[in-house]
Amino acid sequence: MIYTLTLNPSLDYIMKSEALIRSSVNRSISEEFRASGKGINVTDTLTALGVENTPIALVGTGFAGDEFMRLRNLKGKGIFIRVKDCDTRINVKLCENGVVTEFNGSFTVTEKDIAALTEKLELLVKGDMLILSGSLPFGVSETYYADIVNSLSIKGICVVVDTSGEALREVVKQSEPFLIKPNQHELGELFCVKIDDFEDAVPYARNMGCKNVLVSMGEMGAVLINKGVYICETVEFKVGYTVGAGDALLAGFIAEYIKSGDYIKSLSAGVKSGTQYITEM
Repeated sequence: MIYTLTLNPSLDYIMKSEALIRSSVNRSISEEFRASGKGINVTDTLTALGVENTPIALVGTGFAGDEFMRLRNLKGKGIFIRVKDCDTRINVKLCENGVVTEFNGSFTVTEKDIAALTEKLELLVKGDMLILSGSLPFGVSETYYADIVNSLSIKGICVVVDTSGEALREVVKQSEPFLIKPNQHELGELFCVKIDDFEDAVPYARNMGCKNVLVSMGEMGAVLINKGVYICETVEFKVGYTVGAGDALLAGFIAEYIKSGDYIKSLSAGVKSGTQYITEM
């Protein structure tokens, strides 16, 4: 079984407009709420690809948390732990002709909440896969993902990590996940450099010392670095809503990998999935 873990979910409020004018009244042409967060996005794409999986997430209380649960319940099963005295964050996404401006909220949890979530991970058994995705909410140690990788890997559970900043740094420093998936900006941030193309990404990905590093490169495509270097460029790229495209890429990669075990096919499937997501959104 594949599980996704989302510690910092969000209720995304997506507003689309033809133009965004600062210091003025702007009117949207459409609005929608979407239950989101990186792990949740991976779950939705895996499900769309016909891959059975179970999302695990912390969810706040109040309007945002209740609306998040209402939307998730429409999509089926999951393991959701409600966090008292703190609502799920609301992220505002302003979309202007394919350009997205984001205002992301915050979420705070307690040690008790994390303990309850960690207990749920005891459900996983040898041969399962856990995808750790997204930023950490306030109240969670930067080493949490690294600790999870270490505790589950010794049980024969395959762990994939998609995070950034200090949480990613700790994962690289302290643990050995099966795969990590930074985007080009997250990889560059880790080494205080700017990564503009595939060639730039390769040496820094190798320096991470991980078995597999999948670097998403936006409209260029993606590169996978392990014992070899595999590049997949996008054939067609239509500018659109890109929030979640990297998660769709990761889901496409995983869906193909568990079927074929072929890295090249998996990379191609991932790029196709990410590109299709942007086109459809």
